[in-house]
Amino acid sequence: MDTIVAVDVTPRWIFGHTCLDEVCDKQGRPISEVNAMALIHQRLNVLMTAGSPGFGELHNVRTVVAVELESLHRYRLLGLKGDRLLLCGVYGDECVFTAARQIRRRGYPVALLEDVCLWSAPLPVLLEDERTARELNTVPRLRALDLWPNLAQLAAEAELPGLWAGDLPSL
Repeated sequence: MDTIVAVDVTPRWIFGHTCLDEVCDKQGRPISEVNAMALIHQRLNVLMTAGSPGFGELHNVRTVVAVELESLHRYRLLGLKGDRLLLCGVYGDECVFTAARQIRRRGYPVALLEDVCLWSAPLPVLLEDERTARELNTVPRLRALDLWPNLAQLAAEAELPGLWAGDLPSL
């Protein structure tokens, strides 16, 4: 079984630690940072709803957990022993990756859902840096859409067609 762990998601959106203010260019068009934040927020909403116990529309997902990185050390994962923990959330190469390292040290198998993480730069660019590539390659990276192709249909039903198309969300 799998458990989806969303890192630094809900409290950050609610309390504004992750900036959602719209930033526009001189012509008044939103710039890419806002678009990437909106995209990852929409993907997270679809994934977390579909994987939650009340819906269970994702094959082999036991539950969804939202956790702040700062409080992860206090979070009891005992009921998830034996599950693969699939991590997603805000800032894949920072907070989510740090959570993956912490959880892996506790003996849990982990992977990053790279298409449900917001990256500080396009992932291929991040992987051009030897040190970053070496670190990120220590944790398996999977795509939620490959694991659950029905996410595209669920997004369309939520009036978000094409949500899973295109590049990975990055600032």
